Amino acid sequence: MAVIVSDDIFNKMAVDNILRKGTDLVKFDIKYFSNVEDARKWVSEID
Repeated sequence: MAVIVSDDIFNKMAVDNILRKGTDLVKFDIKYFSNVEDARKWVSEID
């Protein structure tokens, strides 16, 4: 899962909290990006 990091600190904290609580349930890689283009490139390179 590609996560685009928000500039809004409250949004970032909320996303971090959700992902931290779901860590045991998530069975795939999570990577953080600052822009959509880099996130799409990373996702498209995954087998």
